[in-house]
Amino acid sequence: MASKTPHSAVLARLRLPLALTWAGMAAERLVRAFWPLWTLVAAMAAALMLGLHDHPPVEAVWTLAALAGLAAVVFAVRGALAFRWPARGEAVARIDSRLAGRPLSALADEQAIGAGDAQSEALWRAHLARMAARAAAARAVPPDLRLAARDPYGLRYVALMLLVVALLFGSALRVATVARMGPGGVGDLASGPAWEGWIEPPPHTGLPSLYLNDQAGAIRVPEGSRVTLRLYGEAGALSVTETVSGREDVSASSPEQVFDVVRDGMLAITGPGGRSWEVGTIADTAPRVVVVSEGAETGFDGQMSQPFRARDDYGVVRGRATFRLDLGRVDRRHGLAAAPEPREPIVLDLPMPITGDRADFTETLIDNFSQHPWAHLPVTLTLAVEDAAGQAGRSPPEEMALPARRFFDPLAAAVIEQRRDLLWSRENAPRVAQVMRAVSYQPGPGLFRSETAYLRFRVILRQLETLIRQNALTAEARDDIAQALWDLGVILEDGDIGDALARMRAAQERLSEAMRNGASEDEIARLMQELRDATQDYLRQKGAAGPARRPGRRPRTGREHDAPRRPGFAGHARSHPGTDGAGPLCRGRAGAARVPAADGEPARDRGPAGQGGRAPRRAGDGGARRDAAQPAGAVGSGLPRPAGAVQPGCALGPVAGKRGPRWRAGARAEPPARAG
Repeated sequence: MASKTPHSAVLARLRLPLALTWAGMAAERLVRAFWPLWTLVAAMAAALMLGLHDHPPVEAVWTLAALAGLAAVVFAVRGALAFRWPARGEAVARIDSRLAGRPLSALADEQAIGAGDAQSEALWRAHLARMAARAAAARAVPPDLRLAARDPYGLRYVALMLLVVALLFGSALRVATVARMGPGGVGDLASGPAWEGWIEPPPHTGLPSLYLNDQAGAIRVPEGSRVTLRLYGEAGALSVTETVSGREDVSASSPEQVFDVVRDGMLAITGPGGRSWEVGTIADTAPRVVVVSEGAETGFDGQMSQPFRARDDYGVVRGRATFRLDLGRVDRRHGLAAAPEPREPIVLDLPMPITGDRADFTETLIDNFSQHPWAHLPVTLTLAVEDAAGQAGRSPPEEMALPARRFFDPLAAAVIEQRRDLLWSRENAPRVAQVMRAVSYQPGPGLFRSETAYLRFRVILRQLETLIRQNALTAEARDDIAQALWDLGVILEDGDIGDALARMRAAQERLSEAMRNGASEDEIARLMQELRDATQDYLRQKGAAGPARRPGRRPRTGREHDAPRRPGFAGHARSHPGTDGAGPLCRGRAGAARVPAADGEPARDRGPAGQGGRAPRRAGDGGARRDAAQPAGAVGSGLPRPAGAVQPGCALGPVAGKRGPRWRAGARAEPPARAG
């Protein structure tokens, strides 16, 4: 027996990769040769399982069947002629082509020259060993089953998709009905009549259809399901008896019958091959919705977050929230004593889940009613939801105050209240104008944060009084005045203060006011953060300004109080012109005199003996009260007096300047502008 060659030894070790590669090549040739045949078979099977042959005339069905059979024969013969089994050498060549240097072919070579030469033979053996090592790494080559070049239109994928649809929604039993369509057909027609039936639940339920030929015994279907029955064979051989639809005057032997299930009852097909069922209905209940109290909140900016929960058998499709004024619970005093102008209820669409199940869900209604005339007034909230069947469900009326933004600055709150009264009824316009004029007459220091706020207040007042005198306060004009009052209230609440100290004082006052009025946790947290930011800003500015002082000016001590200059109502006390800077003394702390500051100089306290020190405080004096109002850690630390602070006994009045009126000490206290 001849000894094994390196080539045969390597092929013996590669039996498994060779077998797999050979099988892959056979699969390639089968797919390429017979893909038209299995595409046609899949398409015809899908058409039969879906019952498409029941609709066209019998002649058309048999014509298409003959053409399909002829095409199948052609494709089968053509594939058989094109197919051939792959040889073992072809599998070896395919594996060899995937390896570097084609080692399998190299191992089959023989040494042509140098035979008998020791060095040549050693080189040849080294070459064979290297090729054998490469051949040992051979792996099976996967088959190439792509048919895009042969099927550019993707007909095989269309047939496969139709077959999958037929398997999911069709029935293999329908294939047998083809035999009943020919002359002298076999099957049920040969022995007598036949029938088919379906029950289709309403589309919104999402439930699948039921094929009655596959059902037996009791059936439960949603109320409103549609029943379709088809009776074949001789007329009158089969008849339908049912008590589920309440139909009258319908022929029981009609070849096609369609009706809806509206109640429990019996459905039967009488005659040869007939069947009966007990049909029970599943009632479609109305949807339900409730207001969820847990998690309801109102943000510091007035944004309402109101959770709710909705449920339905098959899913809620839409919903709405309605806010109605509860006039019986309104405190009919002051501006609310007049009869309110009629207003439509507030109607909002409820948010629905974008994804997921709508049969049972919890969502949050978010909106901001801060500028609505009913803000903070008693209202009732009613939620309504609707399902696909048109059934509606409502929640019990929920009593609440219409959520809105709260204003803690007293003047801002007063402006917003007058705005509410004006929107409540235009009959309140004279009263609103009277209150606004009273508020703005000879305003005390610090009442308005800036001249801009005061001037806007007076302009709105003049516009309102003009409209009242001319009897021109229409609904549109009233709404314009209300919008201007809202903008003014926001300015007064949020402020437009430039220096850090005034912002710190204002933040502290707003926080104290909010805590006294029982503000929410969000509002208090926001105001505390605002106070922290303002305090840090002030300390940062104070630290940056500390080392820089003008030459010739004595250093400040902890006993001195800064007096930042600001034009308008927050200005500092100045002496009368012509008095050489020696204006009247403003009383500061108990027993101390407040020296009005000259330009660029700080105001300071003098003791009873004219010393720079501060007089001792007495219990209950004004200084103690002022210290108590300072932020934590500021008492006795020499914090500057807030801009706009006025000492008892100091009369402030406006002084004309390049940037508008400023306040001075000793002048008669009058507003910067007198309206009317």
